[in-house]
Amino acid sequence: MKTTSYFFLILGGLFAILSCQNDGTSSEDRPSAVQLIEKSEEHALTETGIDAIPETNAIYIEWQLHEDSEVNKYEVYRRSELQSTFVLINTVEEPFYSDSGVELNVRYYYYILAMNYDHEKSVPSDTVDYKLLEKPSRLSPAGGTAGKNPTFEWEDINQANDYIVRVKRSDNNQNVWLTVVRANFGSDYQQTVFNSDGTASIGSLSTGVTYQWRVDVIGPEDRCGSESVWAMFTVE
Repeated sequence: MKTTSYFFLILGGLFAILSCQNDGTSSEDRPSAVQLIEKSEEHALTETGIDAIPETNAIYIEWQLHEDSEVNKYEVYRRSELQSTFVLINTVEEPFYSDSGVELNVRYYYYILAMNYDHEKSVPSDTVDYKLLEKPSRLSPAGGTAGKNPTFEWEDINQANDYIVRVKRSDNNQNVWLTVVRANFGSDYQQTVFNSDGTASIGSLSTGVTYQWRVDVIGPEDRCGSESVWAMFTVE
């Protein structure tokens, strides 16, 4: 009986070892974990990390290009605050992803796996999260002309703490002005005058030049907000 027991014990051990080798969990060639790019400050001139985007209602995630040249794909996993488990939502080749399959006012959590040509996967990256709010609307000026020191106006139904107004030239994307505007809690309509804080790169906008601007909503929670579409105008 002892001999028979030892035989099955050894057989079971061998099976376990082979199983680990087959699923890749013990392989030394397994890719290292994906390194997520840290989220920048809301008022940063160059935005990085998880964020809203102006083009559509989506959450943008980015990570470092994997150091292993054998890594050719990334798996994006997500769960909402209403779910208990993560699910695979897409497989991409680039080190970034825009998730448009989200609802407003719901927080989403993400992690990334790297996968190589042998289909070996890394352990999960760190987890990041974001809550998308409704975009500001009724931006003015938009689509017409404006003076050299225009008043920027927009409508926002969110309970925002602050707004960030960004202005740049349309021809070369040169940044002209970035300012933080405190929310006017008594109205859905918000406004600020160009260079009201004296931090613009020029004292007033140039005649005949086309500019574009947008406003970002900074929500009442961390990693929570939205970005309006870019509005364009020409200085008369």
